[in-house]
Amino acid sequence: MLKRAASVLAIALLASCTNAEPAADAVKENTKTAGPGAATHADRGEADPGDHGGAPVEKAIAPASPSPEAEESPARAEGSLGLGATGGRGGGGAADGYGVGAIGGGDAAGKGRSAKKATGAAPAAKTAAKPSGGLADKKVEMAVPIDAKPRPNLPQSGQLTAGEWRDLDHWDFWRELFDGGQGQQTGAWRYTETTWGYQTARRIPVRVEASGVPAVDAKVSLLDAKGRTVWQSRTNNKGTAQLFAGLLTNYPGPYRVVAESGGVKAESKAVPVKGNAPVVVNLPAAGQVPNGLDIMFVVDTTGSMGDELGFLQSELRDVVKRVQAKGGQDIDIRTSVNFYRDTTDEYLVRSFPFTRDVNEAVKHLEAQSAAGGGDFPEAVEEGLADAVFKHKWRESARARILFLVLDAPPHRESAQLAKLHEATQDAARQGIRIIPIVGSGINKETEFLMRFLAVSTDGTYVFLTDDSGIGGSHAKPTIGPHTVEYLSHLLVKIINRHLEVEDIRPVRRAP
Repeated sequence: MLKRAASVLAIALLASCTNAEPAADAVKENTKTAGPGAATHADRGEADPGDHGGAPVEKAIAPASPSPEAEESPARAEGSLGLGATGGRGGGGAADGYGVGAIGGGDAAGKGRSAKKATGAAPAAKTAAKPSGGLADKKVEMAVPIDAKPRPNLPQSGQLTAGEWRDLDHWDFWRELFDGGQGQQTGAWRYTETTWGYQTARRIPVRVEASGVPAVDAKVSLLDAKGRTVWQSRTNNKGTAQLFAGLLTNYPGPYRVVAESGGVKAESKAVPVKGNAPVVVNLPAAGQVPNGLDIMFVVDTTGSMGDELGFLQSELRDVVKRVQAKGGQDIDIRTSVNFYRDTTDEYLVRSFPFTRDVNEAVKHLEAQSAAGGGDFPEAVEEGLADAVFKHKWRESARARILFLVLDAPPHRESAQLAKLHEATQDAARQGIRIIPIVGSGINKETEFLMRFLAVSTDGTYVFLTDDSGIGGSHAKPTIGPHTVEYLSHLLVKIINRHLEVEDIRPVRRAP
């Protein structure tokens, strides 16, 4: 189903990139307790290291019909994330920004939810988290009208539902999944760091400014004691970047950060590791704010995606119609759609270059169908490597966004993992934000891999939910309180968040 949904989403995204406002008639329902730590699919025989209770979910959509009654099981006294409804640590503490509640689950009795759907069975609760906004006061429209007609058999857009979780905004929560913590869990997911080879603990957030104004798309490098490059990134539209000392390879400290923008460099020495406060680098001057936006879709088109590919095609059309902002944004948008399967299929990767012609991108998208695959893993690393290394991303851009749409992990052989690591590192260097969109069928290990990719490249994690009633069951991620809304609206908000700037300098036009 994810593949068909991927098509709808892609078309909606190509269209929606232009209007950031959420649906005016969206109905916010009482929150449902959705167990964030739902186990992996039972039919794969995979064990959940711990049920993480019920995190309140704010609905921004009309409720779906009630699902089967939830099966309750006692949560372990330890090893449970215990996300409660009030957002208080330990059940009675003050809200801490990500709504972690009492150990043992989402209710007073200390019970957790099993892998079965809890929709309709949990008590209503108010979430402390509010939906994140995009450019609420700015609308987006494409410079090129979309006149390509959708295929008659494509479903209507605006049906898929999804949630978002950005681990970089909930860093203590994220690290407790691996390190454990007093009153929380015992690092039940630590093994996934070893499985996939991503060690995110030694993160160094950076903010680059010029005369007090965020420097957009500045090059940022972390150097070790010997002057070797440890990690590279680009600042986002808020002037922030994420660096890592030892994400893939360990280098000895002390470290220093070097930032460059508009041909001017500055550095910060004696950089602390594992701090949440950003290292601030002040440039004497910075270049103009770029107005370019590159959006790429990399879509798994193996057979298991067949039930969602059509939906994605429709959604992408809707999204792309709404990307380019009015009111002075004047964003220059390019899109690229790319597809991958597996090594024994008709094709391994089918890619198309960036284009300003939205109709061309939609045409390529609508021509795809789902087939092949067979085993559970697919050639994710091939699709990602092609996207990062074989496409001409802008050298200067307001944002570069790569939506990775899939329902299965890559193969785990050393060669595949090495290619995945190389693509991740270079995506970060180029300032490409990887935003996974996962559908039905993924397991917990795949969830964490996708979150590693998002964390490493300053992206965010998007997941389809059961609220739409479309497709198979969607595993609940191990996260805190979040909002569920229509996927097309969510993607528009994410894109617009990457365009908004705090700046008074002139905009540099894309060539």
